[in-house]
Amino acid sequence: ATLQHTPTLAGELGEVMLKSMGEPGGILESTLGQATAAFNAWVKVDPNTAWSRISARIEERGRASLALSWWLRPEHTGFNRSNPDESGVRLFPPDVIMKWISEKPQGRAPIVVGFVEVDLAPGTLATRLLELYGDSKAVRSALSGNWFTGSFSGSEAEHVRSKAAKLRAWKEKTANTNVLRWLNDELARAEQELETARGGEERWGGEAL
Repeated sequence: ATLQHTPTLAGELGEVMLKSMGEPGGILESTLGQATAAFNAWVKVDPNTAWSRISARIEERGRASLALSWWLRPEHTGFNRSNPDESGVRLFPPDVIMKWISEKPQGRAPIVVGFVEVDLAPGTLATRLLELYGDSKAVRSALSGNWFTGSFSGSEAEHVRSKAAKLRAWKEKTANTNVLRWLNDELARAEQELETARGGEERWGGEAL
């Protein structure tokens, strides 16, 4: 809270931590929850400047870019695991990110869809990106990679069914060509994966699904 009321200090600390991002002992390798909290405070105090600095490091495609991409992902909540809203991408006003992409959409849109929360409900950042830039194969592929990133426990077939149910629910709420194209592609892939998962579970003596 103190940092959010002292913008200059928050900015100075944020810049220092940004320089260490991706390096041994950097913010994401720190064992101190305060490090992540301080970095997040900088973003909250001055999201425009923070995004300008962070996005420049992301485009460098180095170790810092990888570390920042993980910090930005919604499932990486740093040491604030009890508060998902503290994950990187949720700290920025969507329009700040959209404006940055619009300046160089061909290169930047695929970067952002690679870490944005895959929620295609109307008006979300992912939906806006897919509506505007989903005619690009690179964007669709990056979003697909994001969609399939993560782990699960239990039945693979049930996991695929659950993801397919989300896709169908989103499909009912859109008429946008780009969004529908991506959803239909992923539903077709889910069908194939479901067949493979069912076959595997049956071969290993699991319950027939």
